[in-house]
Amino acid sequence: MNNYTQVVAFLTISFSCLASNALGGELQTKTSSQQYDLTLGEQTFDPLFQEVIIQPTEWQLSPNQDDGFRLVQFSGPIQEDWISSLKELNITPIQYIHPYTYIAWGTANDMNLIKSIDSARWSGDFLTGYKVLPKFRNLDERPIRMKALAYKDGDIENLIDTLKDLGITRIESNSIDHRFNAITFTAPGNQIVEISKLQKRLQKNSSQALTAPDFTLADLDGNWVSLKELKGKVVLLNFWGTWCGPCRQEIPAFIKLTEKYKKDGLEIVGITLTSGPPERIQAFSDQWGINYTLLTDIEGNETQVVTAKYGQETGQRITGIPTTFIIDREGYIRQRYIGPRSESIFYRDLEPYL
Repeated sequence: MNNYTQVVAFLTISFSCLASNALGGELQTKTSSQQYDLTLGEQTFDPLFQEVIIQPTEWQLSPNQDDGFRLVQFSGPIQEDWISSLKELNITPIQYIHPYTYIAWGTANDMNLIKSIDSARWSGDFLTGYKVLPKFRNLDERPIRMKALAYKDGDIENLIDTLKDLGITRIESNSIDHRFNAITFTAPGNQIVEISKLQKRLQKNSSQALTAPDFTLADLDGNWVSLKELKGKVVLLNFWGTWCGPCRQEIPAFIKLTEKYKKDGLEIVGITLTSGPPERIQAFSDQWGINYTLLTDIEGNETQVVTAKYGQETGQRITGIPTTFIIDREGYIRQRYIGPRSESIFYRDLEPYL
């Protein structure tokens, strides 16, 4: 049975000598006369106007293009619909910090979509240097007792195993809540920067995934196609329209993915919304050299019904396109994307199921 990946990573690292302030001390912010000033890593700044330079420079590291910690600052006191807007972009709010800011979890591509949220004032990376106070960034190799706040979205034991592989000893873990574990361990002081960058991909069972709703639509030749007929294949299901600029951005990636991985069981299916009769869609397909299946209405508005069904079943309405789902060989939804993605991002997430 295939699994899907989730991530565990360190949010903060602090030290036993900080007893009363051991967890997350470096995340504290102080009241500032400036409405939007943040204090992170003992630096106070307005993120919209000031670039933070962290020393030594190895602590300036940003998350990579994949999943990582990010920062989102809003224009005022947080409102529930603003948080919902983040979630619709596949960005997970994790921890609020004053003023008006969330530490969040998402990819660089997800973060690029934040500009579509009118209430978002600024967004940026949660730098490695924010996790550790400056006075602990230049320690030598002598062992030191550390306590880390780990953001979890899966089995924390996988992260502990990785620490053991690094030669770290005396590891103790205690759950704080559904989001965080406190992990105490002993490690050389000069290994802190590497530990703070650590994230571990985990596995969750299919029993925790949603079954993709079945549907029947027509291909451009008028043949009926059902999702259940594709069981046993890995399906990349794309809600799109010929008139949609961001949708067009993804077409070359889908063409390349089909060329490379159709032989491995990948099936890309485009549900074409409000794009005219099949003849018009076919002309568009021929112009772009599309080599994967495009579906449209059988009689009237079946594509709209399928769109509504996927929003209802996943608990998140489809309010914009492109919206894309990865469905594994057993029919479980493994990933959802809002907005365009690159070939490399799709392959990264498809690869475990191919």
